[in-house]
Amino acid sequence: MLDQLSQAELARRAEDLRLEAGGITAAEGQRRLTWESAQRQTRERLSAELERAVATHREASRQHDLARGALQRADAELEQVERPLQRREQARMRQQEQAHQDTQDDASARAFSERKEA
Repeated sequence: MLDQLSQAELARRAEDLRLEAGGITAAEGQRRLTWESAQRQTRERLSAELERAVATHREASRQHDLARGALQRADAELEQVERPLQRREQARMRQQEQAHQDTQDDASARAFSERKEA
């Protein structure tokens, strides 16, 4: 939009200089009026598009922030559920390892006793 405004202003200045040097006819005045009207309409259209884009961006940012908050809450809730489950699983694994170790110890003790008696 800024580029459009800059280009329009440069064209207006160039036209002003040309007309100052050679005078202005009614046809040139009418063309100038039509051109300025078209430029004004273009600026208004671009301004409206810019306002819509800014509003859309703000709404998207707001929705993104809401989604981020919801995700953080869900993550915290999931962690509260997973933590006790992980502790239970770790305790179960320790019990299995202990039971396996006890079985191996019993088997080793039995084998030792059998060799000693033989």
